[in-house]
Amino acid sequence: MATDFAAITDDFQSDLDAILSMVEAIDDPSRGSPKVRVSVANAATLLLAATFEEFVRSMARAVARKVVQTASSFSQLPSRLATTAWRRTMRSMTQLRIDNRSRFLSSDGRTSDPRSRFDGIYEFCKGDLSQDIYSDLVFNENNMRPREINSLFGISGLRDVCRQASGEEPLVEHFNEDDKVRSYGRLLSVLDSFFDRRNALAHSLNALQSSSAYLIRYDIATFRAFGRSLCETVERYTS
Repeated sequence: MATDFAAITDDFQSDLDAILSMVEAIDDPSRGSPKVRVSVANAATLLLAATFEEFVRSMARAVARKVVQTASSFSQLPSRLATTAWRRTMRSMTQLRIDNRSRFLSSDGRTSDPRSRFDGIYEFCKGDLSQDIYSDLVFNENNMRPREINSLFGISGLRDVCRQASGEEPLVEHFNEDDKVRSYGRLLSVLDSFFDRRNALAHSLNALQSSSAYLIRYDIATFRAFGRSLCETVERYTS
């Protein structure tokens, strides 16, 4: 039976397929003017970044949930988990605003119930491990570079997940390396390069410049291999 991790990874692979279909338009003059094709490339890069970040968050939440579900008691939880959940929930609630209809609203305009969120995290920290505290527990404050990824999984006691995933077969084969050390170095380089390009694009949309179709295809292939390697890593950790 497929695990939650496998299901999340399969959804991610499907999302990558959809983005890849966008890329096919970049090198085809019949698909529009050069400006249109550059816009498609830029959109694909931004969408790829957002899709990758959502995948990592979903996997990290699933790991945290599995770790909590399999803990025999509160004392068996990873040392950082409860404290991080408490602090992040409190900080998130301080960012709510109140409108003229006495509603609590998040930054994206959605209504929120701070009382239920407080009660949930309070009861969790008192030992009720059935509480759903994972949305506030797992979120990224920066781009999903290796340090940020490692931090999200480290909450659940899974240390240096990027280094561990780099030793799995999908990434080793993708980078065509013969050991996990060099595979890990390549992963660091590719992720940093991708988010450098993503940030440059997001901060200054230039209709005359974009990543090439070849480079975006390589980004997608890297994320595809990373997704599979991450799935193997977390399944081993939580088994």
